[in-house]
Amino acid sequence: MAEIIMEISDLLDALPHSCEEVKRGIQECLIDAHVEFEAVVDRENAAERRIVKLKKDLRYQKEQLNLLRHQTFCGSSDNNFLGADDDEDDVPDDDVEEEEEEEQKPRKGKQKQKRPKNIKTEVYKHFPEETHCSCGAKLKTLGSWTSSRLRVVREHFVLEKHVHYSRGCNCSAACKEHAPYNAHATGYIMAGRTLDAKFVINAVCQHFYEHSTDFRAERRYHDNGCNVARSTLGRNATHIAEKLEPLWEEVWKHVTAGPVVHMDETPLRVIPTEKGRGKCIKGTLWAIHRDERGWGGDPHPAIYFEYDPSRGGHVAERMLEGALSQVVQVDGYKGYNVIRRAPGKNAGFTLARCMAHVRRKFTDAEKAAPSTCAKRVIKALKTVYAVEERVFGRSPEERQAVRVAEALPVLEKIRADMLRIEPTLAKGNLKTAANYFLAAWDDMIRYVLDGRIAIDNNPVERGMRPVALTKKNSLFAGNHEAAKKWALFNTLIETARLNGVNPFRYLNWVVDQIELSRELTDYSQLMPWHCKAALGDAEDPSENMVA
Repeated sequence: MAEIIMEISDLLDALPHSCEEVKRGIQECLIDAHVEFEAVVDRENAAERRIVKLKKDLRYQKEQLNLLRHQTFCGSSDNNFLGADDDEDDVPDDDVEEEEEEEQKPRKGKQKQKRPKNIKTEVYKHFPEETHCSCGAKLKTLGSWTSSRLRVVREHFVLEKHVHYSRGCNCSAACKEHAPYNAHATGYIMAGRTLDAKFVINAVCQHFYEHSTDFRAERRYHDNGCNVARSTLGRNATHIAEKLEPLWEEVWKHVTAGPVVHMDETPLRVIPTEKGRGKCIKGTLWAIHRDERGWGGDPHPAIYFEYDPSRGGHVAERMLEGALSQVVQVDGYKGYNVIRRAPGKNAGFTLARCMAHVRRKFTDAEKAAPSTCAKRVIKALKTVYAVEERVFGRSPEERQAVRVAEALPVLEKIRADMLRIEPTLAKGNLKTAANYFLAAWDDMIRYVLDGRIAIDNNPVERGMRPVALTKKNSLFAGNHEAAKKWALFNTLIETARLNGVNPFRYLNWVVDQIELSRELTDYSQLMPWHCKAALGDAEDPSENMVA
């Protein structure tokens, strides 16, 4: 268009001077046409840019739709990752070592039923109705066979009446001078209350361990003829929680005494008012986890929960105040930067990132929009996890040496690929995964250089799963104090579960020990592993035999 205008201008210049007015008019028209043409070109370019942007947005929305569909109707990312097919033709595997054959797992199917050693056994003997032979002689027993059936006895209630007597002597005046002897009062924990401590412990375990709800417990009690209200259960559970607070603090001391801990948080819906009414707000249930079994450290894992209305990083800083830990393994939440140790400073902690979160980003990208790059990264990370399986239980030095030799080259190759392709990627899940990987690199490979650090933050996330089930069934905590009670009971129950101790037996054992020692109780000796040692010898089954 500009060339045409220039040619017309040259022709106008060649006209005689008598046509100046005509020439000016034509030139003005040409200038207006040129301006209009430029405006049209600009609008066309803007429309093309808009179309490109809309196409990118449409592609991104399709990815999110595919991801949501997969999350709704398919399994979790981790399950799909572990079961991923390694035989894709479009994934080069020249630099990936072949994995060792996994050990064959025991076949699923009908197996021998397990029974507790101390189960109450009722023996019923059945004899033939005939006692004498046709010849008149008494029949002799020739043999027998046994069949067993498991029966459930519905929960029932027992009313305990404790009668306390006083004794004295009236034989002489000297005897009368002595004060009467009174029986010692029982029920130190639940003094003056109508429910037994073990009744409340049973309700607490049903709520936080079996994830039942208070209204279901209330209905069961009503069906058995007892009108125990939910509010009564709540008040008594809060009372017992106050008695167990020193044990809760002992768990914190044990957890934060480890060199490496895991940390995570989860939202908890709470009614902020004391009367339990009004709109719910979002509080946060924080968790600190210690598990050193992977590198031969302390054999007693534990998890500590604490509730706070805020999700700010200052809560993590307060929870770790006075901790002896050196490394804290976390996810990508930026609030944890508050506790990061600054260069040249002693205060704070070294942060390690979670490989599972990195892996999840690429599995989500693969679900949203299948690509060769995402498949290649997933396959490489599976090799890294295979290395981790082989070094489980070894010393920190051995774990570090194997990781540096086998896992680090794979991770560096992934990083080189991400640096190369990230600038060329369009907006979407794959670009998000690449940026996440690159941003987390320094903290993510810290586990390679320290054998005490785990590859991911899954230990504490597994501890969060029971909390999620309780949240799903109970919907919310009645108030902030009730939310703190959630943290305390989840701490004790999940720590017992991690150590292979039945939470029902453990909390009942703790209550019995507090009843015996009262104010002199040493709570450091009431940890789950102490309960396991005390109750390790099961009762003799013969003591429960009923003929």
